[in-house]
Amino acid sequence: MSSVGKEIVSFQFGGFPNFVGAHFFNIQTAGFSFNPDFPADINHDILFKEGKSDSGSFTYTPRLVSVDLEESLHSLSTSGLNFVKPPPTSEVQEVTQAEALEIHQNPQPSKNEYFEDVEKQSKAQDNPNAMQVDLLLKTKYDLTTTVKSWSEVLTVNLHPKSITMIPKTLSSGLDVQKSTFKTGDEIWRNPSFVDNFEDNLRFQLEACDIVQGFHLLTECENMYSGISNGCLDYLRDECEKKSILTVPIFSLYDGEEDGLENRNRVCTNLINTGVFESKQRT
Repeated sequence: MSSVGKEIVSFQFGGFPNFVGAHFFNIQTAGFSFNPDFPADINHDILFKEGKSDSGSFTYTPRLVSVDLEESLHSLSTSGLNFVKPPPTSEVQEVTQAEALEIHQNPQPSKNEYFEDVEKQSKAQDNPNAMQVDLLLKTKYDLTTTVKSWSEVLTVNLHPKSITMIPKTLSSGLDVQKSTFKTGDEIWRNPSFVDNFEDNLRFQLEACDIVQGFHLLTECENMYSGISNGCLDYLRDECEKKSILTVPIFSLYDGEEDGLENRNRVCTNLINTGVFESKQRT
């Protein structure tokens, strides 16, 4: 696959848009073809970029800037790889030349059934001795009780510059469901967040020959409306002639609210959505 320009950079703001984006990019990989004798029907270089890992291996990752809470990474490492196994102690000792090590390690999240099936299918397809791939994905997976984060259904590796986390210093004690446009606007204006975001965005733009435009998915009824609004203002200032497709998404949260709490949330959602839409018209 070779780039001919007209690339599109994608943005995902919040947990639910990242779930949607994970499925979207998973679907794109189904059409990949690295065999010159069987070219793909579409040019995937528009949404993906070629590169090399630190070890020198070939990578093909989405042109993406993803924004979420730091704890939402879950199974995804900051390197962009999913379900990474820690190196054995012997290997760490060899690198550090230390005689004794004290290791502090978080428990590794277990892979869900869907991720394991995709992994098995990928390995079977990569086997040159395999005459056919017998493993087929199920038509339906029950992931409601096993999946805690969008990263657990993401079967595509990301570039480290695709991951923009909201620092814990800004999100500590924050209830996203009850947060407002103003909260997101304050996060956007904080240097500890916006400097990292702009650096990641510049990296994605510099990797394009001629950027065509932007796809933006965002939760619109909470603080992510304020953060994504800051991003849209930035894009209009820096890339004013480029097209922007914005898709506001209403999130689904666990548990049902009732009475006064439910009415308060509905009112907050309406206010946040109204402010977000009015900002886009100005």
